Amino acid sequence: MLSIGVCDDNMIECTVLSQKIKRLLSLKGIAAAVSDFYSGQALLIWEQKIDILFLDIKMASLNGLETAKLLREQGQDFLLIFITSAEEYVYDAFEVEAFRYLLKPADDFKLEQSLFAAVEKKRKNPSNFFIFHRNHEVIKINLDEVFYFEITGRVIKAHLKMGCEEFYGKISTLEESLLDLEFFRCHKSYLVNLKFVGSFSKTEIIMENGECLFLSRRRTEAFSKAFLSYLKKSGGLIDVNPGESM
Repeated sequence: MLSIGVCDDNMIECTVLSQKIKRLLSLKGIAAAVSDFYSGQALLIWEQKIDILFLDIKMASLNGLETAKLLREQGQDFLLIFITSAEEYVYDAFEVEAFRYLLKPADDFKLEQSLFAAVEKKRKNPSNFFIFHRNHEVIKINLDEVFYFEITGRVIKAHLKMGCEEFYGKISTLEESLLDLEFFRCHKSYLVNLKFVGSFSKTEIIMENGECLFLSRRRTEAFSKAFLSYLKKSGGLIDVNPGESM
């Protein structure tokens, strides 16, 4: 599922824009979570991934350009669409890798064009990085290096090719943010990268590094379908009937 942010210190304009975006996405049947932000500071403390960000430039306290620069410094990887009433900032927008630049009031046709161009670009080039905050630091990990995520209490541990990283969070929120990537919730405690699955039975998954993970019986069928779909998509081959293997 895509995550879309709309940031404008004018609450009415922010709400109107986010409602338009939700309506356009609904008409196309595109699943996305749209979040409203009323300041740059609110964006900076947001701990979840944003795929597409609609950002006003002329905001009080922390303007859109400053906000975008700080977000980029954090390693945030999103498509940025500036919306502003001032044309003079158009060249500054390139410094923070803006994808599009719309003038207020946003023309409905141009808004639709920009939104779906961003959605298509994200679909073709999904983010392969995950960003989290720990001890006032921003940590960026490559999802292609993650074998699986494990949760114990409120602590999520990312098991990587080289070592582990820990952070606080909810595995359900993490699962939702990775829906478009090759991760599957095989058990209440595990979110596994299908890329590194070596084999599986009705009750367990053996990763390529030899680690064994629990596979919930009620998720076995869905996991089997997801894994076989991944193999087909990636060009992998199997030499047994999936029904017989169970």
